[in-house]
Amino acid sequence: MIDVEGGDDLPRNSPWGGPSERGLKLRKRDDYGVELFRQALEHLADPPRLRHALLELTRAYNPLDDGPILPPGVRQTVLALAEAGEVASARRLLESRLDAYARRGRPETAT
Repeated sequence: MIDVEGGDDLPRNSPWGGPSERGLKLRKRDDYGVELFRQALEHLADPPRLRHALLELTRAYNPLDDGPILPPGVRQTVLALAEAGEVASARRLLESRLDAYARRGRPETAT
């Protein structure tokens, strides 16, 4: 039987000490949705590449909303704005959707 109080003679895989007491080192997970938004923002002046990035955003599933990351109506609006040369308006719309997407699932902060 192991003496929990002693600590020096614990096996290496002991839950009371040894190498396992360091815990897990968690890596920051990249968010695929944020990366897709960045790609779309980079290609606002290039409608074919923008169309592809927006299509991927529309296909990607957001479990918090139980729907696509970017609704199809917003996708069509951004494409129409970009094709009409209103890149600044398209950028503002995409950035507002990115901000809303990035804040979801985080607790509200007290101000």
